[in-house]
Amino acid sequence: TVAEALINEGERERDMLIELRHPLLVSLHAVFETPFHLICVIDFCNGGDLCDLVNSGELAELSEKRRVIQMMCE
Repeated sequence: TVAEALINEGERERDMLIELRHPLLVSLHAVFETPFHLICVIDFCNGGDLCDLVNSGELAELSEKRRVIQMMCE
């Protein structure tokens, strides 16, 4: 069902954030679960996410976009 898919997606994201540690990624500080919600406490990122930055026009050159994405993968 759609609800089960959303639950699975939230759990996968939580599990990824638990495993990943990188200076350019948000950190997961706490997780709270209720019967209906999964609340992940992460760093505040002023200005949006990486996708917003890449699509905003601030990174005019394709090479700049590649550099930012490459930095994320290191």
